[in-house]
Amino acid sequence: MKLPLCFLLILGCVVVHGQSPDCKEIKDICSKCIRTLNDPYNKVEFINKGCRNRVRGSYVWTDQNLCELQAIACSAPNRAMHCVVIAELAKMRKVTPRPPG
Repeated sequence: MKLPLCFLLILGCVVVHGQSPDCKEIKDICSKCIRTLNDPYNKVEFINKGCRNRVRGSYVWTDQNLCELQAIACSAPNRAMHCVVIAELAKMRKVTPRPPG
């Protein structure tokens, strides 16, 4: 009884792990696709502009395209995609406060 149960448990773990998305692969496939489309929506300027303003005092915002945002969302499925979270996951440079004087 224990052997079949262990086998099913191991098989279940392998199947679940095999279904986890490869975020880099998603980004690469998406990037190949949007290069063929000349659509300004892919540059998500509305998100970049809004987030640049929201994180101004914390991060130096670097523009993200649609594929980069998909890869970021894929890499952290349990986190809300707020501007600060995107900046953190995209490894944007933090703003260093200047000393007074």
